Amino acid sequence: MSDKRPPYRFDEENDLEEDADLAFDDGDESEARPELSAEELLKARNIISKMKDVHGSSAASPGRLTVLQNVVGSQISQEQLQELLQAFWGTTTPKKLKADQVEELISWAKEDEFVEEAEAVLILLEEE
Repeated sequence: MSDKRPPYRFDEENDLEEDADLAFDDGDESEARPELSAEELLKARNIISKMKDVHGSSAASPGRLTVLQNVVGSQISQEQLQELLQAFWGTTTPKKLKADQVEELISWAKEDEFVEEAEAVLILLEEE
């Protein structure tokens, strides 16, 4: 009679194996950063292109910079804003923006999808 039973294991051995499996999962980047759909990717690329094309000759007024901070600052972090400014116009401070650039940012920030679009742009920029 062939009696095949699984070998007896102590609970501690099972716990050690589970802990070891978990230790190797931390290299998976897919959990850290969501994947962009084709539509989100296209939209993010269009936003980057559109923003990079906005220049201007006159400095933004302090009043419009305050509006920018109020509109954008309530939706994304200061670090995210700095990353966007760096990618779009090579600066991390709003005070160096031109009036047209500030107006374009204010307009974008007033859109319903601004937060999602900004996050998609940041993800795309990080990947590139």
